[in-house]
Order: sequence, then structure tokens, then C-alpha cells
Amino acid sequence: MPPLAQVARALGIELADAEGKWIIHFLWDVRKFYDPIRISKLIPALMRLGYPSHILVLGVIAHKAPRLINVGPCTSEPIEGCFRSIIAGCQQSVSWTRGLVHKLVEGLGYILPGSVCYEHVDDLSQVIACKSKAQLLEVALEAGAMVEEGTKEADILLSEKSVITTNCNTGNIVAEVLRNKGIQIHVKGSADDLGIETSAGKRRNAETQNKNWKRAKESCKERQARQNQQQSQPPQHNRYTPTTIIWFRGPGRITFTKHTNEEKH
Repeated sequence: MPPLAQVARALGIELADAEGKWIIHFLWDVRKFYDPIRISKLIPALMRLGYPSHILVLGVIAHKAPRLINVGPCTSEPIEGCFRSIIAGCQQSVSWTRGLVHKLVEGLGYILPGSVCYEHVDDLSQVIACKSKAQLLEVALEAGAMVEEGTKEADILLSEKSVITTNCNTGNIVAEVLRNKGIQIHVKGSADDLGIETSAGKRRNAETQNKNWKRAKESCKERQARQNQQQSQPPQHNRYTPTTIIWFRGPGRITFTKHTNEEKH
């Protein structure tokens, strides 16, 4: 299921369109969010928010330790001096990324009353709805300028997947102005906002949701079929138990089955 915050955004967009408001929906995406993060930028941002220093130090020790790359039975030499990037598997990584962009997200929330900027790891979503196109243009350009300044301060880059959905031609003007400033963003008729397709109120989109529901139903059927097959099979009494061993070598995958001799009692 999509997050409840996204469902609330979709409802707010439909209500704003029903009230005759002009809408611009920013969907910002950060390029490879974990990879470009600098510890020198991260630590001051977290300390301003009162992040526990002892937990932060323990995490930084693990993140800045020499790293190894394992591919099947092969292990690389220790990689030292990783001045950028944090490890995605650490339980603190998501909290760290939120702390890094906290100042930017908070500032975007003060641009227009009721226009809250939501964050989901490396995705920022903000809906701007105004009664006049002039106000919409002013507020949207201010939001774009704030995102540009915030990403430079955090030393992160926006992805080319950042898009605008809108119900008026003001969105095209905003996208063109931002592109002239070096911000890669473009206008689309519809886009996915955390699993729910949105089109700024022009129409109700359900293609992405239908695909997700179809995939979920197929997965449930496959799981049920496997369970039924396992229950219908008689118990095995042979002495040999097949063990499948899989490893990666280069770009391909090699699989073979090895029979281990195990007595069945």
C-alpha cells in the first residue's frame, strides 16, 4: 500500500482542482542519494538537530572504515579513503539523509501556507495550489530557487528524473526558467508519487495502482500454488538431498546442483 501521506496529497490535489485552483506538483529526485553525501556536510547538519553524538560517532566509524567488494568467492583489496558516500545497509542511513535535507524541507514548507514538502528518502514531493497564475508562478520559482540553494549547500545533485505535473501552462514556464538555471526538470502529463500516479488534478490516474495490484495478486497466486504443491507431495525417503549452490561470476550467474549424502532416519 502507498503511504497515507501520498493518499492525502492525492485527495488534496483533487479538492484544489475542484475549487478551480491552479496547481504545480514538484517531484524532486536526488541522484544516487547515498553516494555523493559528504561526512563533512552531514555531521554539522545532524548536530544542529540534536542528533545523539555517541550514536553518530559509532556510525561514522563503520561508514568510513575500509570497504571490501565480494563477488562470489572473490574479494577485493581493501578500499580506503571513501570521502563521499554512506552505506545503504546501515539502520542510521535513512535518518542521516533526512537530517541532511531537513533545512531544505523545512524552508519549502514556509513558502506557502498549507503547501507542505514531504520527504521519502531521496524523493521530495510538494504540491503548490494557488487561485491566480501570477501567484503560482512566483511561489513555484521561489521553491525552485530554494531547492537549488539547498542542494548546493548539502553538496548533492538532483536527478534528471525530477518532474513537474501541472494543470496549466505556468508549469512549462517554471520548468524552462529552472532549466536555464541548470536544474534538470521537465513537465510530464502524469508521474508516480510513491506508487500512486498523479496528474495535478487533470484526471484521476490508476495505471500504476492497477499494475501494483495485478502484480500483488499474481504473487499471491504463485505463493499459494507453491504451498499447495508442497502439501500434496509425498515425503521423500531417498538418501540424497539436492543442494543448489548459486554464485556470480562476472555479469552472468552460474548454477549447479550438488547431491549430498545424508541418511534419512
